[in-house]
Amino acid sequence: MNRLGLSIPLLLLSILCISGTVEPARFARHSRPRAYIETACTKTLYPSLCTQYLSVFANSTIQTPQQLAQAALSVSLYKALQTRRFMLKVVKELKAMKSTDYQAVKDCLDQIGDSVDQLSQSVRELHRLEHPGAAGGGDVFWHVSNFETWVSSAMTDASTCVDELPGKDMNKLKAVIKAKVLNVAQTASNALALFHRLLDTSRTVASDRVYNSSADALCVMATSVVWAKATAKKAMEHILVVSTKKQSSSRGRDDGNKSRVGRAYRL
Repeated sequence: MNRLGLSIPLLLLSILCISGTVEPARFARHSRPRAYIETACTKTLYPSLCTQYLSVFANSTIQTPQQLAQAALSVSLYKALQTRRFMLKVVKELKAMKSTDYQAVKDCLDQIGDSVDQLSQSVRELHRLEHPGAAGGGDVFWHVSNFETWVSSAMTDASTCVDELPGKDMNKLKAVIKAKVLNVAQTASNALALFHRLLDTSRTVASDRVYNSSADALCVMATSVVWAKATAKKAMEHILVVSTKKQSSSRGRDDGNKSRVGRAYRL
């Protein structure tokens, strides 16, 4: 009874192992890029802005967290470069006019310049994460920490710039600058959020690989045990058949000998 109780779970496990390799392929679904981007952007602090800027990539091959994080970071760097270019022009004009707003805008320009440098550094760190064998690849955790530090610093500098522009009595120029700089901070925040989503996905995939490897090993072991039990059972049945034949043959010889002895005795 104990043998039967052990064999049934092993047999069921073997069947599940075989059928489990077929089911995922049947139910696999691939989301369209636009839907994929919208779903991913719900995890950011500024989902509408995220969807607006990343939707321009909807016709491309963005279908993975890695590609999405790359696109979001590219958008943030582009917005920072665009804002710096705009502010360089404004600062020159304010300086020529000897405007009282010159120093505040100049300080803000310096902050945005730092944001551009930091986002550029984050692009390099992301590249090193994607190509660990390349020059400067190094430790993954080190590059993850560097990426987070660079993007967070870019957000801080952009936010500092916004804070330095007074909210009261703000003229149209300052309002435009503030909106552009705030846009840089928000896109950087979205890029960081999508990068964290990439990390979460990578951890899940790594865990699944470990689980699947263990499950595959268990399946092989269970299947081997079932096969071994079946083989042993057949071998035992064969031995019993042979043993029974030998016993029958031996009894037949004994009966024949007894019969001959009985006839001899009667004679």
